[in-house]
Amino acid sequence: MDTSGSSYAKLKDIDIKEQGVAKLLQSINLHKASGPDNIHLQVLKELAQELAPILTYIFRRSLALGEVPSD
Repeated sequence: MDTSGSSYAKLKDIDIKEQGVAKLLQSINLHKASGPDNIHLQVLKELAQELAPILTYIFRRSLALGEVPSD
């Protein structure tokens, strides 16, 4: 039983790897719409290797703090 007062099950450790983030960026479907940030998907796909370290850091930090970064 979780004694922290939360009714949610505890998540197992999540290991976010740079290679995994890059792989996901490289597999973006260019026929889909851009997200709310309006970054063109071609840019994300072409810059996957350059963006992966930055996004990996943001994702890991977000998980560690339990917060989603503000805009």
